[in-house]
Amino acid sequence: MQRPLSLLPIIIFIIVYLGSGIYFSLQNIDLAFYQISPAVATVPALVIGVLIGEGSFVDKVASVMKGIGDRHVVTMCMVFILAGAFSKVTHSIGSIDSVVNFCLSYLPSYALLPGLFIISAFISLSIGSSMGVVGVITPIAVSFAKQTNLPMELNVGIVISGAMFGDNLSVVSDTTIAAIQTQGASLKKKFQLNAVLAFVTAFILLFGLFSLNYSAPLYESILARDYSLLKIVPYVLLIFLALIKLDVFTILLVGIVVAGVIGFIDGSYNNIISYSKDIETGFRNMNDIFLISLLIGGMSGFMKDQGGIALIVEKTCKLISKFKNQQKGGELVISFVVSIIDICVANNTIAIILSGSIAKRIAHNTGVLAHRSACFLDIFSCVFQGILPYSAQVLLAGSISGVSLLSIVANVHYCYILGAITLIYILLKRRP
Repeated sequence: MQRPLSLLPIIIFIIVYLGSGIYFSLQNIDLAFYQISPAVATVPALVIGVLIGEGSFVDKVASVMKGIGDRHVVTMCMVFILAGAFSKVTHSIGSIDSVVNFCLSYLPSYALLPGLFIISAFISLSIGSSMGVVGVITPIAVSFAKQTNLPMELNVGIVISGAMFGDNLSVVSDTTIAAIQTQGASLKKKFQLNAVLAFVTAFILLFGLFSLNYSAPLYESILARDYSLLKIVPYVLLIFLALIKLDVFTILLVGIVVAGVIGFIDGSYNNIISYSKDIETGFRNMNDIFLISLLIGGMSGFMKDQGGIALIVEKTCKLISKFKNQQKGGELVISFVVSIIDICVANNTIAIILSGSIAKRIAHNTGVLAHRSACFLDIFSCVFQGILPYSAQVLLAGSISGVSLLSIVANVHYCYILGAITLIYILLKRRP
């Protein structure tokens, strides 16, 4: 069963979300694309979908409920709240400040630009939040720019570049979680492939930044800051546990416990109550993405039962059939689908969730391995998230720095290089 009308929910969702964002942008309202929650935008999409869908009302509602209760959707939501708890606990014990101060304390003047990228990349890799990095590091980048003759937009673009490095690669990033869960992929295999592409891109970018050969004295207030190596341990531990192939649940639980123990050791926590309240706050901080994931899961389940997913897969498979190598075609189409959706919704996590079931079917039909599908979903959603002038990351950086949004996205060089490197890899990779 394939019905074009079964795709109406996702079309309505994009129209409401994208349309409201454009409207508020024209009204010069900050964070225009986030004035109406994506969760709210799913409501009219689901209501109209159920009203026009085939079958009894009970059966159509059951399709939505089945999508909400899908094992991968529920698992993804549970991982989200654990990631939120880890982020809150590490923030409370001062881990982020220690990472920033550690990097700044050893930053030589000739490595100003590469240092900004490395600091941003390391923090985003550790906490899995590009927004957090932009909020923390952009003021430092602005200070650097004011003390030197470097263009402000270049400094800010480098911060966003580093932020997207970790958003794409971190094992606790919501995009990584969404990608591996929707594709049923191995975290270790996805991380390994993603790391190769990300680090090659980072090397090229750093080579270019070092080649500028810029050196300038920095204020002493920026250097020689206090830090604790102990507080950096939770982040290093996350990467190590991912590499030894532990599942993401175990990684996050261990990270929360280790961060808590460190907090008790250094006095950040005086009793178990404050620690437990931070965990609870971390859970609540993920309420939005938790609810959005459930509702979009319900929308995807409805479209799947109504034949919408099958219709998209059929159309994309006709496109893929033009490629001599079906796996290569499948990977390119998966990358294209998530890119288009991210351009429409300006949220890389939502783009992955919306395109996840489509990508999984395409991957199955063309022999694309699950970890490769997850990797390309994550990469291209983050590539476009970093260069959209209306993405939350760019809007936040622009509001802090006062720089033109278009001039900022022109300097997010990491995203352009990563997209190009990944496309070259897909096109040149030999397959059986």
